[in-house]
Amino acid sequence: MKRFGLMILAILLLAIGPTTAGAFNQADVDRMLAGDKNMQNADLSGIVQINLIQQKYDHVDFSGADFRGSRMRGLQFNDARLVGAKLDSGHFFNAHFHNANFQGASLRNADLSSAMVGGADFSGADLSGAKLLSAGLHVCKFNQADLRGADLTGGMLFRADLTGAKLNGAKFANADLQNARIDASWKNYIRSQNARNFDQIQWVQPAPLQKSDLKSRVRGLKTPLRPKGAAVQKPN
Repeated sequence: MKRFGLMILAILLLAIGPTTAGAFNQADVDRMLAGDKNMQNADLSGIVQINLIQQKYDHVDFSGADFRGSRMRGLQFNDARLVGAKLDSGHFFNAHFHNANFQGASLRNADLSSAMVGGADFSGADLSGAKLLSAGLHVCKFNQADLRGADLTGGMLFRADLTGAKLNGAKFANADLQNARIDASWKNYIRSQNARNFDQIQWVQPAPLQKSDLKSRVRGLKTPLRPKGAAVQKPN
């Protein structure tokens, strides 16, 4: 009988999926469901879909909130503020994040496949290992973002800005890069990815150093220390 009970428990765990270290704060969930627009630093980690009745969370401030390991497929977060939020290993398949602000957020290994994220700002965000398959990423900003190992296969990146982004190991197979802005140093790598509209990518060259930049660098150089007692060499 005990063995049968353990078998049932194992089946239930498999059906639910992997557990996460985080456990949401019920008070924060209640506030979210009540329509509170100020959800800064809320603990919403490990939430499963059945915990959320409401489907729209547009214009909510989730800055610094913890969504790690949560399953929020198909929910709407349009114009939401997620600056510095933690969404690592979260499941946001088919969710809507139009014009959302993800600046400095962590989305490592998050799943945003088929999500509608047009116009979102991921500047400085960590999306390493994230799944963005067939996601709508048009006009998104990925400036200085970490996309190493991210999968953007089939993604729509029309006019997306990826300047300064780390693209090591990122997948762009069949992704639409029409008028996307990408550092020229990644040209050969992107060419090998079989992305669409490769010939319409805007390749950004590094900005030349200005005289003011050179002067500031020279000022920043430390003068080598002179050994004690060493004579100062006078110019001829």
